[in-house]
Amino acid sequence: MKKYKLSLIIPANNEENNIEKMYQRCKEVLDDNVQYIFVDDGSNDNTLNEIKKLAEIDKDVLGLSFSRNFGKEAAIYCGLNYSKGEYTTIIDCDLQQDPSYILEMLNILDKDKDVDCVCALQKKRKENTILSIIKSIFYRTINSLSENDFENGASDFRTFRNNIKEALLSLKETNRFLKGMFPWIGFNTKYIEYEVKERESGKTKFSFKRLFTYALKGITSFSNKPLLFSLYLGIVSIIISLIYLFININVFDTNKLIVFLLLLLFGLLFMILSILGNYLGSIFDQSKQRPIYILKEEIGNDE
Repeated sequence: MKKYKLSLIIPANNEENNIEKMYQRCKEVLDDNVQYIFVDDGSNDNTLNEIKKLAEIDKDVLGLSFSRNFGKEAAIYCGLNYSKGEYTTIIDCDLQQDPSYILEMLNILDKDKDVDCVCALQKKRKENTILSIIKSIFYRTINSLSENDFENGASDFRTFRNNIKEALLSLKETNRFLKGMFPWIGFNTKYIEYEVKERESGKTKFSFKRLFTYALKGITSFSNKPLLFSLYLGIVSIIISLIYLFININVFDTNKLIVFLLLLLFGLLFMILSILGNYLGSIFDQSKQRPIYILKEEIGNDE
């Protein structure tokens, strides 16, 4: 089995125009002792064919193709299973994360044996104000609820040692939230700032709906405190309802007050049920013990 200095995990979903560009950019800045792991996450364009082309000309390129789209988190988990390097790097395929930062990460890990992971931190966001505010609220919320600290702006773009790789592989949950897994497993992490570039080609995979779902998964995956909201919300709603009833008993018609209180209480009830349902849904998914991903095809030399 060939030993590599670095294994590069590159998840790809409909990135046919970026595969070759990403590969060439990496070859420009990295040495030859690199394993390239392209994970095709159920693309419906020519992404897989582009990966096959690279595997034909470079024996260090490994292509892994899913039977359908399982998501970026599953693609990363799959790549970790095939990583052979002394270090492992996770990087997006759209070239918004410049591979040249990997050299800085490797230099830090080589010089300081106490550092287990180097994470790229996005300080200056190139996104609209609303999205930036939403992300800021998410980090404040999850940090107030979780026992672990989530670094605001921390990305999945990071390089780490094999002890972290093995720790991540030991986590078998179906609903994976990598931004929470890294702080949960611990180890020493050093953060470096990086500048996000413009996407080379294609469209971003994240919409507001997907970001909201992703954030909700993160909060419920690493905190049980939202379950207490039902208790606090119930107490507060009862107090507010009683105060409102006492103040306005002689102002409004009693029937209107009853309707208002019922609507208020039912609204709170449905909110509580949605929180409980999200937790129960996660338990249900995990209880089925389905695989995190299904591999359809493996391309390249994996001896």
